[in-house]
Amino acid sequence: MTFTYPGLIYTGEGPEAILLGHGLPLDEVIAAEADILGPLEPKFERVISEVHFAYTPRVKHCSRLDGWGCDQEGEWHGHFYEVKPAAGTAHTLVRHRYVRQDEKSNPVLVEAIVRGDYIDFAAQLRRGVHATWAATDVATALPTLDAWVAHQSNSPY
Repeated sequence: MTFTYPGLIYTGEGPEAILLGHGLPLDEVIAAEADILGPLEPKFERVISEVHFAYTPRVKHCSRLDGWGCDQEGEWHGHFYEVKPAAGTAHTLVRHRYVRQDEKSNPVLVEAIVRGDYIDFAAQLRRGVHATWAATDVATALPTLDAWVAHQSNSPY
């Protein structure tokens, strides 16, 4: 069972488009998203994640790979699972997340995830390089970015 990129996978968050690589151009990510997930509907936001996955094209008991398994457990199928960073494991996931009416997405954090370099991006925000974003979005995003940077620097991966 070969897998063709970009493709459709199902995670605990629901259906997601998967692309090979990190730091992909946003227009490429959006094009793949539209092909696989359809247009971004009102009341939904685009969630982009950069992860490290491996793919096993033929597995029957996927819970032995990642400890979780999936709804195809016991049937032969292809399966993605999270791994430590290594050559060929970088993937980008895109999903549509419903946004409640009392909730607001922060475009600064979305851009940070797309770029992937939280340290440099946070420094640019502090210097005022991205003045087109609302000051409240930047002010709200900076503590989250700082937490992401701290998590990255403390991560064993």
